[in-house]
Amino acid sequence: MDKENKLKLRIRYPNGAEFEAEGPTEFILEQKKAFISDFFEEKKETTNKEDNKLFIIKEEKTVGDNIWTKIIAYKEDMPYIPIKDYEIKPDIACLILMSAIRAIKKEEEISAIKLSKAIKLSGFSPKRLDRELAKEIKKGTISALGTKRNRIYKINTKGIEEAYIKTLTILKRQNLL
Repeated sequence: MDKENKLKLRIRYPNGAEFEAEGPTEFILEQKKAFISDFFEEKKETTNKEDNKLFIIKEEKTVGDNIWTKIIAYKEDMPYIPIKDYEIKPDIACLILMSAIRAIKKEEEISAIKLSKAIKLSGFSPKRLDRELAKEIKKGTISALGTKRNRIYKINTKGIEEAYIKTLTILKRQNLL
């Protein structure tokens, strides 16, 4: 892809949601539309009696209502990814799990032990999860607090964006969207 056809779009909503995409125009518009539909939905219509115009009020909804519940499942209150796809590697699986847990359970942080169990339940067997996630920490998609067994991971906005785009790609390929 040459630089002339490559565009970048970044949007920040007042509610804290952020969207960033880079690529061809069609790709950006498609991703923006999917992102907005996951965060906002039309709830009710109202008519302004003074000038008879129809207004559609959009209310915020949780992301867990759509995309995240399609890619993760729970087994004895432990989240895991039941979908098998060549694009899901352990580091991407961690981002997806952390984003889904944040959206569905409203948990900002996840312990290293819980994340490790979720990854293993998803069918991955990394020898050292901390080494897998070192790349993500360096990229700035997640942050880590503590050491060894007391380590806690927290996904950042950049990580949520990356997980969201990967999840959309995977769900479309699997015909789940």
